[in-house]
Amino acid sequence: MKKIFFILYYLLLNLSPILIISSCQYFTSFEKDIDDVNDIDTNQYDILSSESLIQEFGIDFGRIQPNFISNIFSYDIIVPDNVEVSASVLLPENLSSLKINNSDIEDFIDTFTYNFSSDIQSFTILSTAENALNTSEYTFNVQKAENQIFNSDFEEVSGTTPLGWTMRSSGTLTAISDDLALSGTHSVAFNTLTQAVDGREALSDPIPYNKDSDILLMADVLIPHLGETRPADVRFSLKLYFFTDADCTIPAQRGHKTLNSVTPKVGTWENIKLTCRSDELSDDTLYIRASFRACYVAGVGVRESLHRFDNVYLYQF
Repeated sequence: MKKIFFILYYLLLNLSPILIISSCQYFTSFEKDIDDVNDIDTNQYDILSSESLIQEFGIDFGRIQPNFISNIFSYDIIVPDNVEVSASVLLPENLSSLKINNSDIEDFIDTFTYNFSSDIQSFTILSTAENALNTSEYTFNVQKAENQIFNSDFEEVSGTTPLGWTMRSSGTLTAISDDLALSGTHSVAFNTLTQAVDGREALSDPIPYNKDSDILLMADVLIPHLGETRPADVRFSLKLYFFTDADCTIPAQRGHKTLNSVTPKVGTWENIKLTCRSDELSDDTLYIRASFRACYVAGVGVRESLHRFDNVYLYQF
């Protein structure tokens, strides 16, 4: 409690000033009480985190527009068609809850991975701070980037020659119709292989490059076993070529990017991918040609080693 003296001065017309002490009153300052309330708030809330903003958000294939910033809550995501995409989300510490599309996510940690397909048109992430008072809701609208390779599944053929593909090296590319095809009725193989991965290589038709776009080239590959036990004897690779002209005769300053060759398990279709960011291309890039390649493993395989390709797709986003 504190004492306050109210002193009033009145100046009366034509009179001397008169000092009047009107009263001596008491009032409660509440300082002690407010401190007590703050102590309670500190115990209940201040020791709990109030942060609900997502720290980082990124995807393995595709583009986010605009670039992710914690305090922007709506985004467009461009992703390849028919491809599952992984979103990596860096969360603030000690969230009390995390929801995606209003469904609770259990046992989430500070770094969370969300897998979604391009069939999803949109999704929301709702994060609630540890103090349960602050929430942040982010909306992501998903758009599809279409495959840009003609005859990517090798269903269009002239005899046994798949249309839209040209051998860069010697040898021939053959469309094969049997039950090994992953989709449709055809997959393809080279007639023979060499020990060099660029010894057998097929090129797509030219594709215009969308300036400032990232690129994803992917293919499904197979080493057939046909009921027999055999070692993995074939290696597969992908390559992107960049040109300055529509006829693809003049290489760009940065002329290509290559996937290191890989060997899948025998008897199982596997998907291989080559990505290229826009900043890896030179400014003079106007056209792209995609290629797939194979070779046999020296000392294990032979020129006739069995192999297949299917669904060679290229996306720009």
